[in-house]
Parts: sequence; C-alpha cells; structure tokens
Amino acid sequence: MSNTTILVVDDNLIIRKILTNTLEKDGYAVVAVSSGEDALEYTRNGTVGCMILDLHMDGLSGYDVLEHLAKNGPEIPVIVLSADWQEATRKRVEELGALGFLNKPPNKNELKTAIEQALNR
Repeated sequence: MSNTTILVVDDNLIIRKILTNTLEKDGYAVVAVSSGEDALEYTRNGTVGCMILDLHMDGLSGYDVLEHLAKNGPEIPVIVLSADWQEATRKRVEELGALGFLNKPPNKNELKTAIEQALNR
C-alpha cells in the first residue's frame, strides 16, 4: 500500500489536509494539489494509483480534468468528491469515467472502501 500514491485535488486547504492525514494514516503516499492544472501536470510527471478529485474549482474544474484524462490519458481511477449531490452530477461524472462519487465531507469508511475498489479494479 505504501507504494501507492493517491493524488488529492481540491482547492480547499482544509479538505486537502483532512484527506492527506486520513490517507497517510492508512499507509498511502499522498500528493495534494489545489487545482486542475496542477493535477494534470502531476499526472504527466508522476505515478498516480488513484485520484480524489473535487468538481468545483477555479480554472480547470474537476469536469475538465475528467474530460482531459478521458481524451488524453493517462488512465487513472478517479473518485469524485463534491458537495453537489444532484443525480445529474453523478451521472455526468460517471459518463466522464469517474469510478466513484463521494459526498463532501467524505465518510472515512466510504473513502477507504472507494479507494480500495479503485485500486483493485
């Protein structure tokens, strides 16, 4: 598990810190970035086992990141994290290739399960 890097992408510093602390306690290496642009840059240069992606950010949104990954790669399992609970939102991110959708703030057990499923897909 310690060789698996989880990329956390969220413009909210508090969410990034909470997720980083939680995931590191579970033994994951974590890279946390604050923008879609930084996320795509990291995927070009680093190895990512799984991405946890916020949808609503300035600049490139989570939707933009999902679209870019779907068209250009690399193939990375993505779990979307959002306060937008609408069914249309869930459907759209699934159509864009997201493997999971968690409400913000995430339940620790749901987060752990979603990551395990993404890594074992």
